[in-house]
Amino acid sequence: MKMLDFMQDMLDDIYPGSRKTWDNSTTPVTQESGSTQLNERFRQVMHSTGLKRFNNKRAFTEVSQWTGTEQKAIIQQLVAVVSPLFVSKAPFALHFIRAVCDLVTLAQYKSHDEDTLAYIQGALERMNVFKEEFRVYRRTLGEEKNFNYPKWHALTHIIQDIRMYGALDGICTGANSEAHHITMSRPSTTVDIQDRTYSTRVTRPLPFRRLGWSIPGIQPHSTKLPLSEVAANIAISDFTHAAAVFVRNKRQAAAGQLITSYDEDRLDVDPSWVGRMSVQIHPSIKCWRSSGKRHNDPEHCDEEVVRCAPNWQQTGLWRRDYVWVQEFEHGDNRRQSRTVTDGRVVAQLHLILTIIDHTRYDKDGKHMAYIGAFSEVLLFNNNGQIDNTTGMLSVRRRAWNAAPKRRTLQAFKFYDLSTIIRPVHLVPRDLPDSTTRTTMSYYVNNYIDWDEYNRLYSPTFDIDLLRTLREYRRKRTRNN
Repeated sequence: MKMLDFMQDMLDDIYPGSRKTWDNSTTPVTQESGSTQLNERFRQVMHSTGLKRFNNKRAFTEVSQWTGTEQKAIIQQLVAVVSPLFVSKAPFALHFIRAVCDLVTLAQYKSHDEDTLAYIQGALERMNVFKEEFRVYRRTLGEEKNFNYPKWHALTHIIQDIRMYGALDGICTGANSEAHHITMSRPSTTVDIQDRTYSTRVTRPLPFRRLGWSIPGIQPHSTKLPLSEVAANIAISDFTHAAAVFVRNKRQAAAGQLITSYDEDRLDVDPSWVGRMSVQIHPSIKCWRSSGKRHNDPEHCDEEVVRCAPNWQQTGLWRRDYVWVQEFEHGDNRRQSRTVTDGRVVAQLHLILTIIDHTRYDKDGKHMAYIGAFSEVLLFNNNGQIDNTTGMLSVRRRAWNAAPKRRTLQAFKFYDLSTIIRPVHLVPRDLPDSTTRTTMSYYVNNYIDWDEYNRLYSPTFDIDLLRTLREYRRKRTRNN
């Protein structure tokens, strides 16, 4: 029984030990650039539902008492935060940090099989090898020269303990060992599982007074606005063009007409006709993601809110979240997917709208209403492949092309609500003092939750990590 109690508490022990490890692993950064730069990196972390951020109220290096929430938050953001500090100066040290975060993340799985146990073993091996990168920063006297930290010896037995007693939360692996394999790899956000339906939906429209805009003749409580006035207030030149393309495509789809890949983004010569329509603006979208929390229900999904709202937390600024959008289905003959995202792209929401088409009617005689998100589409770096050093995808904003004879939409588009999959958490790649960047670039944080961690990885990650281990061992041999 003592061993069973120990197993149930092991997760709580992993966090403090790992925290001491990353405290030591950030030593090269703090010595070179100071704690200020590290704190600034943590302040750059964007909003994510449920994520504890280390912002101006409490800087990362000023935290002395670590709660469970803060410890878990570190695992969710550490790799993305320190990657630009380590990637060129100490890439093998970054591999160690990734191994620590992998170990803690894998250890929290509700069930295991031989694959996940092999991943845990690989994380332990990488920690053991890459820790040598920090030997120069260790004390030469006392126990710390041996890289000891609480429960390290227990961690070396973690696989044996899981085999004997089940997952670390006390759940037996049994017949549920495939839970970690199940992800929402579906082209649509409407998911039917058994007798349940998970569907993406918008929240109630905002009254005009909440927007902070000045439009003559609009009552404060009104939720319907002229599209032309919305275009004037957001001041994005492609908004009207994008709305016209969106409405045109929705009309063609309703009429059963085929929409080619060229027609999807083709600009109208004169899009002003769409300006006469009315719109409603919504502050958020409710979507779903796999949680991995239920060992006996691996396909269970948690609701998650994606926000695009004005005056967020009384700051006077809009909050505009980033989302995964199903741009096209994997295997679509028109556009083959060459990335690990299976036809998904990253986009930032700028407005969530219902466009009311006064010239078209549904079967009930009501005006047709088209719900979509006006979004800025980001481009993948590295051809949409996972970087071997950081273990992450990265994206960048497009350079603006003001060519007067453009024929298609570029960065800004409308997406139908059904194509919005879930939120995506981005962390800026550029350091706070960077002055050389021309377009803003971001890491796609795959440690943010169970679903992203199990989806965003290189198909050859095990081979790549083994190659890196061998490379590092050869380097150590040459230096010795």
